[in-house]
Amino acid sequence: MSATISRLRLPLVFDRERLQADAAVFSAAEWTAHFNRSVYAGDWSGIALRAVPGANVALFPDPSAKLAFADTAAMQKMNYIPAVLDAIPCTKNSVRLLKLAAGSSIRRHRDYYLGPEDGEVRLHVPVRTHPDVEFVLDDERVPMAEGELWFLNFNHYHSVDNRSGVDRIHLVIDCVVNDWLRQLLEGRGSWRQACLGSPRAARIARPTTVGRKRSLVSIRTPRSPAVCRCAA
Repeated sequence: MSATISRLRLPLVFDRERLQADAAVFSAAEWTAHFNRSVYAGDWSGIALRAVPGANVALFPDPSAKLAFADTAAMQKMNYIPAVLDAIPCTKNSVRLLKLAAGSSIRRHRDYYLGPEDGEVRLHVPVRTHPDVEFVLDDERVPMAEGELWFLNFNHYHSVDNRSGVDRIHLVIDCVVNDWLRQLLEGRGSWRQACLGSPRAARIARPTTVGRKRSLVSIRTPRSPAVCRCAA
């Protein structure tokens, strides 16, 4: 697998209103300040949905943890996000909601061991965002819309500047690389492989074509009807 890939929008699109409804169940007091205080200005906080049991800092996705990641009590409050995770057919380690408050920023920095070559990657689903939120990776802006599923190689330098008047919230999923992800990241996957890759998908509608554009396709899982759409 090439070690140079830095970003890719994966062909699954989730329901932004249902994502936002899940994020809205948490009070302001339940959001925990991000542990890496040296890289941000303002307010950056999160909710751990999957974490290492007993970890001192639940938001920290400790790569050296001896225990397996498990759902937290916060996950039990979620109505839609468990079905979102079911629709992504890979092993999940850390899963978090991360919120960058209006007017806050994350300075240019890089993370480690989060590339395809490392066997673990970080996926983002924007839950709430705004055109005035600027995410930059490798000195290029990456526009991400609510509900989209993105692979971003955080081994590369990146930064975020929330110049908007709304809090930017992302669902952040650390996944173990498997054949499904590897094929997509190598450019060998397709909408069909993405949508049919999960054995948990109970039903998928066939795509329809309007002119030269393929429509979005609904996916259903046992947890929830119409979990996501598949973009060709």
